[in-house]
Amino acid sequence: MEERLFSYLFFKAKEANGRPVVGKFEPLKVRFLYSAVEQIPLGRVHLYNYAPKKFSRVLCLKNGMTNKQAEKHSCPMCDVERFGTPSSKYYAFVSDLNDDGALKLLEFNYSLGKQLDDVAELKGRPLHDLVFVLSKKGTGKETTYTAMLDETSPFNVTGYFKSLGIADYPALVGGVGDKTPVLQLSAEQMQEFINGNYPWSTGESSTTTRKFTALGATVTVRNEQTAVDMGDDATEVAQFEDEESMEIVDDTPSSGSFF
Repeated sequence: MEERLFSYLFFKAKEANGRPVVGKFEPLKVRFLYSAVEQIPLGRVHLYNYAPKKFSRVLCLKNGMTNKQAEKHSCPMCDVERFGTPSSKYYAFVSDLNDDGALKLLEFNYSLGKQLDDVAELKGRPLHDLVFVLSKKGTGKETTYTAMLDETSPFNVTGYFKSLGIADYPALVGGVGDKTPVLQLSAEQMQEFINGNYPWSTGESSTTTRKFTALGATVTVRNEQTAVDMGDDATEVAQFEDEESMEIVDDTPSSGSFF
């Protein structure tokens, strides 16, 4: 099996007497590996529970559309899920400074992205030169997220990736046969998926292997300025495993830049 290049980063509940405290979470300390928030991929993704404690992320067919546009289009997974069309969220690669700078993938909402953008603009520095402490509190619709600037220091994203043995950002979205976090399916494939025919199935109910391909907008590092290539080719492939504790937030704009 290939070595996994990154893992998910999410807020963990604070504990008291060995039990999680409702509405209170441990803060995250991260460095975003992009020159600006606008470089971070933003899109609609279904988190689909296809078996007990088994989840898969599938790119919504309404991805890239405003809410008004989405109302006029059909997506089999939107139709089958009680929560309807998923809101748009950012998917950012970060250096987790609470874990020796390990490469992590963080999913977060539009409002938190706006805070990051405001701080970067105020400081007049590339986003990757800023270290943030991210906090979360509350539950449900009362949940709030805060981005606090912790320090400012120059950072070489290219050098960081080289230290991990990779040349660029791992791919996020791909087709059947690739190893990316989000699977891209056609409407017909989605219906098969919903019917229980999972494209990564080994034929044994006890084991599954998720395989996926290329991100619609591939983000690359070029002399410390991240750029977006709207081609279909991804530059890296990542090994990824199922996760149970993923941040799901429903704060979204009606339009913006998407996958």
